[in-house]
Amino acid sequence: MAFPAAAQEAPNATVPGPTAGPIPAETNAEPVAGDEIVVTGSRIARSGFTSPTPTTVLGAAELDNAGVTNVGQLAQQIPAFTATFTPATSTLQSQLAGAAFLNLRNLGNNRTLVLVNSRRFVSTTTGATVDTNVVPSSLIERVEVVTGGASAAYGSDAVAGVVNLILKRNVQGVTGEIQSGISTYGDNATYKGSLAWGTGFADGAGHFTIAAEGEKNEGVLSQASRPWADGAYGLISNPAAGNPRRFILPGLQLANASLGGLFVNGPLRGTDFGPGGVPRPFVYGQYQGAYQIGGSGVEGSDLISLSVPFERYSFYSTGEYDFGGLTAFFEGSYSYSRGYNPRLTPPFNLGNITIQRDNAFLPAALAAQLPTTTITTPNFGRFSPDFGYFESDTSNRTKRIVAGLEGEIGAGWKFTIYGEYGKTDYRALLRNNVITQRFTRAVNSVLVGGVPTCRVNAVTVTDAACVPLNLFGQGSPSAAALDYIHGTQSYDVDIDQRVAAAEIQGNLFRIGKNAVTLAVGGEVRQDKVSGVSDAISQSGGFAIGNPRALAGKINVKEAFAEVLVPLIHDAPFFQALDLNGAIRVTDYSTSGTVTTWKGGATWQVNELLRLRATRSRDIRAPNSDELFTNALFRFAGISDPANNGSTYTVQIISQGNRALNPEIANTFTAGAVLTPGFVPGLRASVDYYDIKIRDGIGQLSAQETVDGCFTGNAEYCGFIARNGSNQVTSVTSTQVNVARQTTRGVDLELSYTRPLGDGTISIRGLGTYVDKLVLISNIDRVGQVGLGSSGVPRWKANASITYDRGPFTLFLQDRFVGGGTYDATYVEGVDINDNSVSGRNYVDLSLQLKVVDTPRQRVQLFFNVRNLLNQDPPHTPSTFQTPSQTNGVFYDVIGRQFATGVRFRF
Repeated sequence: MAFPAAAQEAPNATVPGPTAGPIPAETNAEPVAGDEIVVTGSRIARSGFTSPTPTTVLGAAELDNAGVTNVGQLAQQIPAFTATFTPATSTLQSQLAGAAFLNLRNLGNNRTLVLVNSRRFVSTTTGATVDTNVVPSSLIERVEVVTGGASAAYGSDAVAGVVNLILKRNVQGVTGEIQSGISTYGDNATYKGSLAWGTGFADGAGHFTIAAEGEKNEGVLSQASRPWADGAYGLISNPAAGNPRRFILPGLQLANASLGGLFVNGPLRGTDFGPGGVPRPFVYGQYQGAYQIGGSGVEGSDLISLSVPFERYSFYSTGEYDFGGLTAFFEGSYSYSRGYNPRLTPPFNLGNITIQRDNAFLPAALAAQLPTTTITTPNFGRFSPDFGYFESDTSNRTKRIVAGLEGEIGAGWKFTIYGEYGKTDYRALLRNNVITQRFTRAVNSVLVGGVPTCRVNAVTVTDAACVPLNLFGQGSPSAAALDYIHGTQSYDVDIDQRVAAAEIQGNLFRIGKNAVTLAVGGEVRQDKVSGVSDAISQSGGFAIGNPRALAGKINVKEAFAEVLVPLIHDAPFFQALDLNGAIRVTDYSTSGTVTTWKGGATWQVNELLRLRATRSRDIRAPNSDELFTNALFRFAGISDPANNGSTYTVQIISQGNRALNPEIANTFTAGAVLTPGFVPGLRASVDYYDIKIRDGIGQLSAQETVDGCFTGNAEYCGFIARNGSNQVTSVTSTQVNVARQTTRGVDLELSYTRPLGDGTISIRGLGTYVDKLVLISNIDRVGQVGLGSSGVPRWKANASITYDRGPFTLFLQDRFVGGGTYDATYVEGVDINDNSVSGRNYVDLSLQLKVVDTPRQRVQLFFNVRNLLNQDPPHTPSTFQTPSQTNGVFYDVIGRQFATGVRFRF
């Protein structure tokens, strides 16, 4: 699918050169003379070899045509990916804001292995995942995506598949790009620049490339900036006993807090405070509970960002030198990426603040209405943007160097040996975090000699720094009080990876004219992680977050072998029948020895039809995060079936488990490739996949835990804490080898290229149909697209038309994301009033014009429009106290986005 690039560099020595049209999903383009195709998912390189495992290829021109600016956006052009972690979906994340991870089959980012030039890349998180913001997109030669298990070829984490980012290694001269973009609403401004220089030396024996790239995106800091968010939709419980038990309705507001403070029980229930602390009656709406429809509460959905601002900078160099049959090579890179969200969420207390009768700031007329005995139950709620928003600030500094030798050792046998060192310095800051103990002390104030004083200092000075906090009325807290209750949470993590690997491959013997090829090799790897946090987090003293110290090391030893057997060739109905097998034995210092294997076949029936199939055993070993993480605290909204579906916010306690075992996946794929000669330029493929994971490592979500307990799973009930009113107060989420997980479906692809007039037209279609997706719980989540859900649309597709004529290129694309249900467990009319969600089509347009086009020089102007028709997303709101209005994992939340710029080569 690599359409002709506007500034195509000379091809790598091991990849096919530019093609006149799309490369089909199975990567079966014939190589130019002397070239070899290295197929991701296989360790064997052979001219013309095609893998039995389906492999989709995105060329560099895909990035240009689609108007995307980074690798994460490029990968989302393939329907098999789910955008679970992007700047638009991490707005409520305090430690990974602005990051972009790849997730195949919606099986999780940690089950998609990311490679760079077919080698592992140092993780940028403790969860063994790679933030693709650290990879320079301008140097992408192509992206190979294996949409099936590949653990036998590459080891752990390749359960869902492999994404192999092949970078250009033979740049000649100077190439670069400058572009900027903005949304139709005047925000989400994006700026990107890249520059690369490459040259040969020593009469062609050596080559050196150096490149730099930078991108900055200013994000969207208010969800309310979009018209579709005006309705403040939300999920609310029906307090009556009848059906439906829940409603999705507009006008959702908090009913147990206000911007200036609200008494939620007792004699003062319904007393709100306006600016200056003036008491006023609170207007209650419909369906009162933790939330309500209408009234004078807080529309929390207006108080969060829509897309996190981020920036990234990367520097990359590569070189090689041929000593006459022996080639030395190196890669070196440094990258910096940062996501900064100044509007993570305001501090909130949802009716759980105790106000004493003698509070220093409580108006006397109201105090007189309270009983003389001390009020001991939480009775005051406040949503407090005037405290200052929690601000998340996360950054990665990633360094990596690879050096090795490759060459021939006679009789067609080749070898590669290399060493790698990578290091990530990760830092997460959470500014304006509320220190719980100080907040409690500052709220509990009394008058001493007519002066507001913290109660802890009223008799004996216990905390001389304490400044009393006035909660009555928006804007009433003093700057000194806010300085006292606030602190900055910090979490610093060092991730260290060391790799030594060797591989040899060659021909064993021949069957007729074709050779049986063998590849064998081994790898030794060490992944080490060390994390420290501030003293307050160590004691769990902040309102949110509280990361704990982390330390651990995983040593890995691996050996693998792979064989290609050309069983039958040039026979009737057997133009070619090739068998492929692989085995890998891996020893983990933390979880023991495990064996993975793969068997596959490709059967070229004739010029029209090729069939292929694979069966593999894949594994994912527990990573540092799953093994070594100490307790982390966060909050999430749940719907409690034990209380008639009441929705409220609870504390989530997450922790690791050193007793975890590797999870095991059994993967089967089968497909057909059609290349009908009677329609020149047409290629089509259809592939079935079935992935079954047992002993899957994971955490039950808070909602799954609560639901499972309600339906009779006593083990789940042990993770839930309730108060005297039987309301859930906290849910413990521990990593466990929890259950079987299954997904199956069909991938479709079609490409067609032919001359049209004085130009060439290319048509491409990609589609994914998901038939089943069961994750952790025994619930099929196919078609579930509600916010925060673990489901996927049943259908996703991408269709495009490219027309090239001389210096002009027109690209038109339609991206379809299917709808489905808000929640797969809900029955419409019983559990919810409307459980349906409609799908969306997004149209993209790209215009490109070469103003200079010679063999040595090229200058191209381009203009891109993403979401040309400014299609709004459907309403799939969350139940959190700052509810998002839609699911940014599947649907476009930015709206129409323009970009323009220039690409050049000299």
